[in-house]
Amino acid sequence: MFNERYIQDRIDIIFDVEKDNLQKNYKFHYLEKFNPPKFGPETLSRRLKSDFDLTSNDDFYLEWKAYRTLKQLYNKIEINPDAREIFIIFIKEKLLNCDEFCMIIDGSIKYFNASSLAFYFLMKIGENYSNIKIIKLKNRKKNRAQLSFPVMQGLFEDILLFMHIEPSFFENDILNNLKEINSLNIYFAKSSIKFNFENKVNIILYERLQNELLGVNEELNLHKEQVIGIISKFGFPREMEQFLLEIDEISELSDWASINSGMIGNLRSFFEELIKNMALTIESNTGKICPDRKIGTLRTFINDYLNITKHEDEFIDSFITMLHVEGGHAFLSERKYFLLLKNIGIEIAYFLLGKLEDFIEN
Repeated sequence: MFNERYIQDRIDIIFDVEKDNLQKNYKFHYLEKFNPPKFGPETLSRRLKSDFDLTSNDDFYLEWKAYRTLKQLYNKIEINPDAREIFIIFIKEKLLNCDEFCMIIDGSIKYFNASSLAFYFLMKIGENYSNIKIIKLKNRKKNRAQLSFPVMQGLFEDILLFMHIEPSFFENDILNNLKEINSLNIYFAKSSIKFNFENKVNIILYERLQNELLGVNEELNLHKEQVIGIISKFGFPREMEQFLLEIDEISELSDWASINSGMIGNLRSFFEELIKNMALTIESNTGKICPDRKIGTLRTFINDYLNITKHEDEFIDSFITMLHVEGGHAFLSERKYFLLLKNIGIEIAYFLLGKLEDFIEN
């Protein structure tokens, strides 16, 4: 059993190491994934992109040992709802209370803040509104103390990078709140962070407006990212995450009916895995076992615990039927039919996982 002391001690260890690393100028980095060709000049001459050289469309990974360890600890304790709640409370305290510090590196002042680790963790589990609330409280504490020096410059420099690489985690309301807080922050006199931060928010909002006018469903993309986050949070098979990450690229690259028909079959398999793993999660949290592993029985088991209404169940049932029926889409190409099912499927997964998350947390 994970008690409060166990959780706090281990979180403290991780944040102490993060502070030590920052004082040695060992900071997290986004790095490009790149497999160079075995032969040719590119093998020797190409410099890998990192941080602000990257964009959200690049293939990247995050090199951040403290975050990886924190996530592993969370994955270990999150099966217990009480332990998960205690864990998140301690992370919020770290965001509120971690102090800013600065060092002179290569002749210039650099600001660091271990609270960036707390912000990023909360961001990845869908708690950005908590991030905003805590940062505003942090600002009020600063104002009450009448501090006239930067207290969040390192944090906002890191948030700027998070927004640049992973903008899908920042809803428009979050961006506008961060923009407002940034305008009130005190930064080092020669720093360009205030302008750069506001500029980045404006660019993201403008690009989303353009996508909206072009018919790109930004909300759907955000829901897909949130579905991936919840799947990861509950420890569902990694293949489910990978499927969602690749699902758009495959449909965009192909007009072949055979490929898109195969993807409809994969979408059906994804939903079967979703139902099985949701049932397993409910079983592990309630101690009640579903009578058998047939999909229909598992769906009934899930419906009972998540209070799925008759109309909601009938809608989901219609979607499942569409995944199984072949040749029932005479006026749609195979590709468009797959895209339609994909979009409906993401929203249904978002709805069901949201219900599951509420059930587990309450």
